[in-house]
Amino acid sequence: MEDVVVESEEAFTCTFGFRGENHVGNQIIGEAEPRDLSAAAVEALHETFEKKGVESTLIKLEEELLPPPAAGKPWPKARVLAVTQKGVKKLLKFGEAELYAEAKRLKFDRKVLARGKVVNKHARFCTTMADFGQEPCYEEGKGTVNNFKDFPAFDALRGVVAECVGEKPEEKTLIGEVNHYYDKWRGIGFHGDAERAISKDPKRGKEYGGGMTVGMRIGPGAKGMPLRFLGYLKKRAIGKMGVLALGRGALYFMCGKANGGDFKQSNVQTWRHAAGHDAKRWGEPSGVQGKELKKEGKKWPVKAVYPRV
Repeated sequence: MEDVVVESEEAFTCTFGFRGENHVGNQIIGEAEPRDLSAAAVEALHETFEKKGVESTLIKLEEELLPPPAAGKPWPKARVLAVTQKGVKKLLKFGEAELYAEAKRLKFDRKVLARGKVVNKHARFCTTMADFGQEPCYEEGKGTVNNFKDFPAFDALRGVVAECVGEKPEEKTLIGEVNHYYDKWRGIGFHGDAERAISKDPKRGKEYGGGMTVGMRIGPGAKGMPLRFLGYLKKRAIGKMGVLALGRGALYFMCGKANGGDFKQSNVQTWRHAAGHDAKRWGEPSGVQGKELKKEGKKWPVKAVYPRV
C-alpha cells in the first residue's frame, strides 16, 4: 500500500553542504572541497548576527552535554547556531511560505538501493538539489536531482547560506538535500552526516569528518519536531541529550564537528543528531544501548531543552 501524505502534519528539512546523497551508500553529488566550517567560524557568525540584530542561539555541545573529559584533555569543540524565525526574516527577502510551496513541487524518491536491492522508503522520502537535473536509476544507486534554477526560493536561500559561511554565491558550491517527513510518525534516528565529509585521513586514505551542515525546517509539521544531539565515544552514547525545538522556518548551522561527519570513527569523540516527533522512536540511541534502555523501561537523560527558535 502506498504511503499517504498528511498535509497538516508534513514537514520538510532542507540542508546544504558541499556534497549530498539521497541515501547512505548511494551516489554522492558535489565534490569534497578542501574547506570546513569550524567551531570558531560558527562563533564568529553568531557575533556577526548579534551586531546585525539577527536573533540566534549559540550552542556549545561539548560544554553543555558531555561529562568532564578524562585526564583533563578537552573535548573537541562542536558548535551549533540556531537562528530564530524572527532572525531569518532579516536574512531573507521572502518567507517560509514560498519555500513550502516549492518543497511541495520537488520530486522525491520513494525507492532506494539498499544492501544491493531496490526497496521502498517509509521513514521519509528524500531528494537532492544541484545545478543540474537527474532522473533516478535506483538499480545503479542514483536518485533524483532537482535543478535549483527551477526553484528560485531554494536557490536564493542557498545564496544566503553561502554568504553566511564565507562562500561566493555565484560559484554555486553548495548542494541541497531535502527530506520529506510526510506525517507525524516519520523521522530519522541518530546519525552523522558522513556524506558531507571533506577532510582526509592520511593514514587510511579515507575521507572523514569536516564539512558542514546548514538546514531549515519547513512546513506545518515543523512544530513539535525537534532536532536532538547526542555525543558518542567508542560507538556508545555518552553524556546527556540536547533537544533543540525548531520552529517553522528556523535556520541552523552545524560546524564540521557538530554535524557528525566523522561519526564512523570510534577512537574519537563524535556527535550524532536525530529528528522526529515521536521521542520513543527517534529520540533514543539505537543498537545495544537502545535495547538496554527499552528493557529497563528507561529513557536517555536529557540535559537541555533549548528555547524554541
